[in-house]
Amino acid sequence: MAIEISNELLTSYHNTHYVVFCDQGNICLQPEAVSHDGTRLLKANGVRVASYITAYNPLSRQRTIAENTDRNSALANQLKRLRFRSLPGEGRDIKGLWPVEPSFLVLGMDEAIGHRWARQFEQYAFLIVEIDQPVKLVITQ
Repeated sequence: MAIEISNELLTSYHNTHYVVFCDQGNICLQPEAVSHDGTRLLKANGVRVASYITAYNPLSRQRTIAENTDRNSALANQLKRLRFRSLPGEGRDIKGLWPVEPSFLVLGMDEAIGHRWARQFEQYAFLIVEIDQPVKLVITQ
């Protein structure tokens, strides 16, 4: 059954800075904006696309630190086991109303695969980063 995402939640997703930690320094991704740093990062890693995903706070409901840490560890382990290359990051609510969410930029993970992973980890949304394209907020429900 599809769930309607509230305007408040959509606004929250758009009011988040999605940071990637990499050798070039921190890169900030924002929905609907072209990230030239993101493009350089993708090109440097020989990919055209990446998904930005977390396992924190499934279904956009705040969970305990322990539960979130366990869920994100499971995501990290599964990425590693399946040999996905990823970079750590964190989603930061610019208004400070939502806690920081550790995340991953998964290099080479396209939208279809990202969609499956986001749903598997009960996420309403994730980001797609493509070379020279606006960062796309993908709603999974």
